[in-house]
Amino acid sequence: MEISHEVRVFLFPPNENVEMFSHRTSSADIANKIISEGFRFWDSFQKTTDEVINDMVYLRYWDTLRKYYGGHVVIIAFSKPLLQKIQQRIHPKYEAQQVLSDQLDDVDEDNSDESLYLLPRQYIKGHIERHTGDITFNKDYNPAYEPPDLEERIRALEE
Repeated sequence: MEISHEVRVFLFPPNENVEMFSHRTSSADIANKIISEGFRFWDSFQKTTDEVINDMVYLRYWDTLRKYYGGHVVIIAFSKPLLQKIQQRIHPKYEAQQVLSDQLDDVDEDNSDESLYLLPRQYIKGHIERHTGDITFNKDYNPAYEPPDLEERIRALEE
């Protein structure tokens, strides 16, 4: 995948202090559903995402490794100060992304001890079509979004 100027600006705009992650999916419909509804993940956010780092060699390497997971790259971003604020207050076994997500009642039949989370759509920056470089933006993107009950979620996990 050649990374166009447009894609670089989308991924790395100046003055955006965020940690960014990508998730691959095989269809535009699924990528658009993630934009409109949020990102679902079982137990650990890190299991189905890769960190996006502003290094073209790194990006090409991960693109080559992950291209078989699908041609639609969903971009998820979080304000660094927000993540730091949460991570400082919770036990390291938890992820800040779990705190920012709604825990759903679904049960993983194969791993009954895993929880299903729904990350709000505000953290979804959009998605990139890998082959064309076309970008779909999320109009509700806000990496500094704080769920209204954030303090209660943090307190529930504090040690």
